[in-house]
Amino acid sequence: MKKSKNLISILFAMSLLTIILVGCPYVSKVPFDEPSMNINNSLLGKWFTQKNPKETSTFYLTTKKSANVYSIIENRWNNNKKSFTQVNYEGWLSKLKNNQFLTVKTNNGYSFYKIISISSDQLKLDSLTSNIDEKFSNPSDLKNFILKHMHLSFFYNKTVTYYKK
Repeated sequence: MKKSKNLISILFAMSLLTIILVGCPYVSKVPFDEPSMNINNSLLGKWFTQKNPKETSTFYLTTKKSANVYSIIENRWNNNKKSFTQVNYEGWLSKLKNNQFLTVKTNNGYSFYKIISISSDQLKLDSLTSNIDEKFSNPSDLKNFILKHMHLSFFYNKTVTYYKK
């Protein structure tokens, strides 16, 4: 029993540390484009924040909502309730120059992730840094801003890897 409590404490600390180290992504009130790319089937499935699913307290279930929109359900372990709490998102893919981005629609707005790589069992993403002060009221201005700065390494948070099981 004590080992189980220690493991849960360690998992919680790791999740919190991941949030602190990776930082929160930039959130915009507008997307830089609308869903238009077809679903990439490699992104469908259950994605974990750790290679070993038993070592993670959060996983994401990605399914096809429409021809070009994903349903993304975040499942985060709630120690108090001894169950997972769920948060629903929508997402879609976009191309900017030769780079592919994932836009995620949340209750607060839109977050953007540059896709570093996709394979059958691994996904690497860089989120736009939360240090962006600019506010955009139209998609075109936001898109031009991203195009202007997307080649800069400090435009992104640390790369996060997800594992499919």
